Amino acid sequence: MVVYVDGQAVRTIPVSMGREQSYVGVDGKTYDWRTPSGVMVVTEKQNPVVMRPALPKEDPQYYEETIPLASRITNSGIYVHAAPWSEWAQGSQNVSHGCINISTANAQWFYDNFGPGDVVEIANTGINVDVRDGLGDWNVPWTDWTAGSAV
Repeated sequence: MVVYVDGQAVRTIPVSMGREQSYVGVDGKTYDWRTPSGVMVVTEKQNPVVMRPALPKEDPQYYEETIPLASRITNSGIYVHAAPWSEWAQGSQNVSHGCINISTANAQWFYDNFGPGDVVEIANTGINVDVRDGLGDWNVPWTDWTAGSAV
């Protein structure tokens, strides 16, 4: 992750994003763990937040974890957050369920410096964020906006 402030790169942060695989849950649904590409916006910050996947509780992949220093970027629950358990993978391998995992020190810096309204852009993950998932209007092409205009 390269962090820009007023167009200037101010910090590079190793990340681990969503695994590049899908999973079929006990409910028969397919879950895609990849972090979506697109322009997202920090909508809230929580320290801590309890995270749960969309899986049924009886699924072996289900978990409930209390996560510190979490900055939410989608309504569906993708966060930039501290993930000390994945520091071994940060910068080299994607191992999360879709969130952007960063070290605790980097998460503290991100949490202290970014808040609601700040933009997070993710690229080249193979899937795109749904424009209805958070403040996704940034992902609607201008021609589509003007085509829907009442003016």
